[in-house]
Amino acid sequence: MTRRLSPAEAQAVITEASARIIEQGFDAAMFTTETVIGAFLPIKSYLRLAKQFTRHEDRQIRDGLLDHAISNNIIEKPGSATFADVVKFLKYLISPVGQQVQYLEQQKAKLRRKPGFSPDQAQAQITEASARIVEHGFDAALFTIDAVYGAGLPISQFLKLAKKFTMFDRGFRDELLTEAIRSNIIKAPSSATFADVVNFLYYLRLPFEQRSKYSVQKAKLCRKVGDDGVVQEAAVKIFKPQMDDFATPQKRGSILELAGGVEVPPVVDSLTFSPNKRARGDSS
Repeated sequence: MTRRLSPAEAQAVITEASARIIEQGFDAAMFTTETVIGAFLPIKSYLRLAKQFTRHEDRQIRDGLLDHAISNNIIEKPGSATFADVVKFLKYLISPVGQQVQYLEQQKAKLRRKPGFSPDQAQAQITEASARIVEHGFDAALFTIDAVYGAGLPISQFLKLAKKFTMFDRGFRDELLTEAIRSNIIKAPSSATFADVVNFLYYLRLPFEQRSKYSVQKAKLCRKVGDDGVVQEAAVKIFKPQMDDFATPQKRGSILELAGGVEVPPVVDSLTFSPNKRARGDSS
């Protein structure tokens, strides 16, 4: 039988669980037994919520999570936030989008730990690889580390994909893009998302004779599920004949990704990421 915590013991575990949150500049006086109970949270539930944030030992990961939440109006800045704001933020972190944001910050942390390869260097590579794509009217702001990881792509893979388009001269690139727009593979550059660009680059990996087949099947898919997005299950079903045409694991994997079969779902377009923004309390 579990022993019930005394008021002093309950306060001690709340204080300990909140230590890394307080480090971000939040008022330590907010984290009491009374505020937890007042938020209709069992103490155990609060401890589980807090761990979504405090489990990240890397302070820069926690900084990134908080910056993202502030820029998307999930939470007030630490100096003016209430305990209710903190709870809202912690609950956000366990949502699908919150889990995606944590994934992105973890990937950036891996870059920071990689010898001789900083996030700034990674961004520079992405920008350079995308330069000829941007020349065609795509928004340069689409091509970021967050967007690449949000599409479930290692940076090295995006660089290889981009070459499928940028390796050609301007005239031939114009022809490729015009044909893809006509075939509903990608939207016009001015309204295309990063996901549209990735889909287009995967399309370019298909052998020429497979492209018209893909265009027809994608049109059927759009009529079934709408133009706003591709349902993965429907996509896999429709692309199954194409997948069976490809014998090598590498080509099969490419079609699966083209059909939406990436492990990590893309970040919601309405969210903004500001890795360089620092709008927290004292981070000393």
